[in-house]
Amino acid sequence: MFISARALEFWRLTHGRDLDSNEIYAVAKMRLFRAFDEIEGLRDDGLNLLVDESNVKELLDPLGL
Repeated sequence: MFISARALEFWRLTHGRDLDSNEIYAVAKMRLFRAFDEIEGLRDDGLNLLVDESNVKELLDPLGL
């Protein structure tokens, strides 16, 4: 799991604040949950999952952030 600096910067610029440590954990967890839904056999693959500026907002939207 990798949360890019671009994702954190995008969030800061669009929301006027940094994500706190709980929110960073939440976005990583949401990305993992989405990967289980999207990628067949995820447990068997050594995949690198990425949170970047293209998906950080949509991953956190269901949490009301």
